[in-house]
Amino acid sequence: MQEIQKTYILVQTEGGVSRIAGRLRAVPGVVLAHDLTGPYDALALATIGGDEGALDRLVDAIRELPGVLRAIAAPLIPAEPADACVDAA
Repeated sequence: MQEIQKTYILVQTEGGVSRIAGRLRAVPGVVLAHDLTGPYDALALATIGGDEGALDRLVDAIRELPGVLRAIAAPLIPAEPADACVDAA
């Protein structure tokens, strides 16, 4: 069974591109995208298969969108099971 990974993608665009979320949503794997204010212009949430290179292909597809300068992936770390024991030293 192939593991599904979730990742956030932080996107910076050229000065003239103010809205890119709609184009991000069209990229296969992107399930949610919003335009932002601040140091990044957009944030996307994507789900990808666990095969080697899937994350790189997703980020490359986003970087190829017109106006995109940078796309940085921030994969989510899987949560520990609720019954996981934490050893407090």
